[in-house]
Amino acid sequence: MTKTHGSRKIYFAIAFLAIILVVALIFAYKIYFPSAYSSTSTRQWVPIEVNSENLPNVLESTSIIHDLPDESLISLIIGESKYILDKYSVVVGELANPDVKLTLPDEYFDIIGQVGICSALVRAQQRGDLGISFSGSTASLAWKYRALGKYRSCLGA
Repeated sequence: MTKTHGSRKIYFAIAFLAIILVVALIFAYKIYFPSAYSSTSTRQWVPIEVNSENLPNVLESTSIIHDLPDESLISLIIGESKYILDKYSVVVGELANPDVKLTLPDEYFDIIGQVGICSALVRAQQRGDLGISFSGSTASLAWKYRALGKYRSCLGA
């Protein structure tokens, strides 16, 4: 047996063990953290009454608000009501220069209550009711809000 033939066997054995280890780690991760692989639309929405006063509390209970980056600057306008969306909180107010500005007609308070924010945004996009404007470069916004990629179905993407 030559020296190169023996080193090839060792190389392939190490590579094989590394592949087995990676597969085992992925399997273990899926078992211990199943929510990381679940769809954002698997939760069942329970219809509630939503109005301009309780919308902040309703939105604060959704995972999309909790997944916002720390320095998020998002403005949501529904009818005449204006909100600032931040990580873990939604407050009444208006941002002077938001990264993202979402606008919806007044009727979407009821729709959000009926189907939830994600489905309401899909419906608004399909009907042409959703206004979206961005401030800043597309690349910097994509990087800043990359954690929200799992919610792209909320915008029909």
